[in-house]
Amino acid sequence: MSDAVSRPALSSSIGDKIFAVLARSAGILVLVLLGAIIVSLFRGGLPAFQAYGFGFITNVDWDPVAEIYG
Repeated sequence: MSDAVSRPALSSSIGDKIFAVLARSAGILVLVLLGAIIVSLFRGGLPAFQAYGFGFITNVDWDPVAEIYG
């Protein structure tokens, strides 16, 4: 009778460990993907920052004819 009681507790413990590993792995994957998106956006926006500087973000002027973008 003690074997029947200990088996469900053992399989439940293993199932909890597997779930914890999968959940942690999914969380890490989300963070890695978020980091990859940030790097991709930074690399894509780099030419704009090189051409117009960081004032591109804070400046409110907008004159496409004079190539002033803010």
